[in-house]
Amino acid sequence: MTLEVGAWLCAFAASLAAVLVASDHLVRAVEAAGDHFDWPPGLVGLIAAAGADGPEVTAAIISLIKGEHDVSLGVILGSNLFNLAALLGLPILLVGFVAARRRGVALNGATMVLVTALAALLVTGALPVILVEGLAAVVLAVYAAALLLPQNAAPAHPGGSGAGLPADHGESEAEEQRARAREEDVAQGFPPGGRLLLVGLLATAVVIGGCTVLVNATLYLAPVLGLPRAWTGTFGLAILTSLPNLWVAVALARRGRGAVLVSAVCNSNTINMAFGICLPALFTTMVPSATVRHFDLPVLLLLSTLAVALIWRNHGLGRRAAATLVVLYLAYAVARTLAG
Repeated sequence: MTLEVGAWLCAFAASLAAVLVASDHLVRAVEAAGDHFDWPPGLVGLIAAAGADGPEVTAAIISLIKGEHDVSLGVILGSNLFNLAALLGLPILLVGFVAARRRGVALNGATMVLVTALAALLVTGALPVILVEGLAAVVLAVYAAALLLPQNAAPAHPGGSGAGLPADHGESEAEEQRARAREEDVAQGFPPGGRLLLVGLLATAVVIGGCTVLVNATLYLAPVLGLPRAWTGTFGLAILTSLPNLWVAVALARRGRGAVLVSAVCNSNTINMAFGICLPALFTTMVPSATVRHFDLPVLLLLSTLAVALIWRNHGLGRRAAATLVVLYLAYAVARTLAG
């Protein structure tokens, strides 16, 4: 092993540790602010996702500028597929069922699926760029408006979910969760106040900076280790840049914040598609490979729709549904690796 390779490996390990620690501080700061200012779960999830999504979008844009279209698209599509399996699947396998209100599932999930479908139409050239951009802007504007509407208490639906829990779990349980979360926020050193903003900004800077090092280290080490080029974007960079989101998801699941978790995952994927594909398409032409057009995009649309349907049906996500998402992603990963 040469000195340069060893230095990159050390940088990789150090930046990974920094990213994970910063991600934990980021999600706690965002949650504390949401509890203190009584933000809706969708808004809390959106802010958490935006803070942790910088690496994916940055890596995709840099690759696109360098003319690496497949790597750029691979980072975005691979990250979104990984998000659906790992962010929704792995934390639930660890903690069990987490509840989510159907209103939030419908709002966040429908926005994610629609923006994903529009990005797919753009990449494949099925619709003109300007038309897709206009439709995406309308979808995001409607989402933003709905997110800011007052959320009234929703009555429980009869019958409950497959997990035997009543729909939406009642306002009293939600308030108890919020009270416990506030106590944990104070215990973790995140009291309400200006410090929350400072902690959140510093954590976001460390996440983006650390993931930048991870990206550069991966681009250097991949050919040294003989890794396939297609693997570098769709799996290597996609998974590495999604690690902050995974850490956020585990923290939210462990604290029973199902509504925020679903919002964070859906918003993460929406942000990736909007700013990693739709926005750059205004300035450059996407040139996807046949594998991206006929395999990656259809699988992403299918998995996105299935994830939303499972969460909607069960008023949340349990281990069986989570395992389904993980298994489907692993099957995709094997098929994609064999396809090259």
